[in-house]
Amino acid sequence: MILAERAARLAADAKLAEATNAQAKQSSTEALIAHLKLEIETLKRTLYGTRSERSARGHSISPARSMLFFARNGIPILDNF
Repeated sequence: MILAERAARLAADAKLAEATNAQAKQSSTEALIAHLKLEIETLKRTLYGTRSERSARGHSISPARSMLFFARNGIPILDNF
């Protein structure tokens, strides 16, 4: 009886160890994928420039956008500036 219980416990421990190893391997693979995606983005930025540099071609704000900003934020508009 004791031998059967011990065998069952050893089998359960082996299954737990196998599941833990599989989970560790999956986590390691996910970490590697995340690292490689980050490396790809870094290389793209090096090759093509940052997104902010591409979108910052013109810094001028249209008068309509300025008026909308002032109106939304409760800033009085000075006509005789």
